[in-house]
Parts: sequence; structure tokens; C-alpha cells
Amino acid sequence: MLCVSGATTAIDQRRPIFTLEGALACKSLNNAQLAAASQRHGWRYQADLLGVPNLPGFCVSKPITPPLRLPWKKPADECRIFPGQEVTPEIFGCSVLHEGIPITIDRTQESDPGWLASDVGWVSVLELRNAPDPVVVEAERVKEEQRQKTLKTLNTMTGRLIRVFAAGQSRTGDTLVPSQMSQMLFMNEPCSLSIAGSENMRRAWFALGAYQVGCWYPTQDGAYVVIYGSGQIYAQKAPWEAMPRALLHPDGTATITEPNYESGTFERDVYKKKSMEQLQALKDHLNEKP
Repeated sequence: MLCVSGATTAIDQRRPIFTLEGALACKSLNNAQLAAASQRHGWRYQADLLGVPNLPGFCVSKPITPPLRLPWKKPADECRIFPGQEVTPEIFGCSVLHEGIPITIDRTQESDPGWLASDVGWVSVLELRNAPDPVVVEAERVKEEQRQKTLKTLNTMTGRLIRVFAAGQSRTGDTLVPSQMSQMLFMNEPCSLSIAGSENMRRAWFALGAYQVGCWYPTQDGAYVVIYGSGQIYAQKAPWEAMPRALLHPDGTATITEPNYESGTFERDVYKKKSMEQLQALKDHLNEKP
């Protein structure tokens, strides 16, 4: 087997494997799972109500009352950990590893979904990573190099000013290709549709539908309304400012010019800003004198 998948990750055993910071490595799969469950609950033991006997290095809990006196039980078996008790990784025969420790898969043991047996013990695949793929690293390096060059020329770059909704991750200075862009709101170009009120609207473009050219206008609450070429009207709840500024070029590509733009956080920050502005406007309204 070449790949092992966990809940949110996959480890390729054909490539070097390293630990993440704080990874647990345990002597047995059962104890690894018990330790992981306890870790998720603030290092308090989680298991069945009868507890579990004879965990390595732990024999200070009170014995079951009355003691179990079964023929196959030894006195030490009465020493148990119960749910809610504070525990440490060592109790489970586990150690905590630092980031970047290389591991070797132990192929003599059968793997378990989400876990790998290795030379350091059983480790969750969620706490492992592959070495970076050289091809991906090089592609990212080239992309970042190009982005830095673009950033130096943003002030002199020309194009049609738009707000753009684009798929995928992007940052200031990135160039978007047409297939990434599904909506453009033009900032300085008038609405070209023959409809009432068009003089107060601006041009818009949409990737889907037979009528790609339309119009848009902002609303008082910071959202916006779009009108398709077919005449359909849609009120958008999202703030139009949640789409980054960009320059649209003649070849159909667009360069993101929004300062300090990160697609992963920009929309969230705009929503937060708008929410605070609306709250302040409400307070100001409530304090208005008749």
C-alpha cells in the first residue's frame, strides 16, 4: 500500500515522511488511540466506565470496590484509570515528538485506517507530513517571483478598474486568468443596458448565462444589486467591497491590485468591518435627538 488516508490528510509512503510538532508516538495502536482521545479532552482519560487496567507507568488510582476476584485476574489488574482522571502521554507508553523528525514505516505490522506503525511507534497520519514535492515547491517559487515583479509595477499598470470574484487562492499582485473569474463589477464604466435608471448604474459581467453583460448598483447597507441582460434582477447580500480591486487587461486576464489582499481572510475582514459600521450607525441613530 502506497498511501494511507486520515480524516483530512493523506500520506504518500513513496516519499519521505516527517512528524508535525507535538505528534504522539506510542508503543501500541490501542494505547495510541486512548492517548489521542485523552489529548482531545485536555489530557483527561476517556474510555468505558470500568476503566482500563495496567497502563504503563500508572498504578496510583484506587482499585475497584469491591475488588474483582476473577480466576484469571491478578491483584495488579485492580489498578485502573477511570474517565476524567488526569493523564500524561507517558502513562500510555507514548512520547511527544517535535516537528520534522523523519520516520520509517514498519511494514511488518498491519496498518490501521488513520494510523501508521513506524520506527518511533504508532503515529496518527494527522500528525505526519510528507516532504514538500520539489515540483510544487519550484512552481510556487516561480509564481511568487512573478508576483513580486508585478507588485513593483502596480502603480504604473493600466487596465479597466474592476471588483472581481475569483475562484482559488490569490494575493495582491497575482494575475487571474479568465476561467478563474465568475463576476466583474466595473468601477468607472456606465451601464450599457437600455433600462430605467441606467444612468445611476455601472457595467457588470457574469461568466454564466446567455446574457453575460449586465449592470449593478450599490445599496445603502453596502450590498449590491445586479441586473442581467435578460432583465432579471438579483439582490446580493454580500458586500460589493468584499471583492478585491483588480485591473482587467485586453487579453482577458486581470491583476489583483487590492492592497494587502489575501483571499483567505479578506472577505471575512470586510464583513467584520461592515458589521461594526452598521452597529455604530445604529447607535448613532438611537442617540439622535428629535
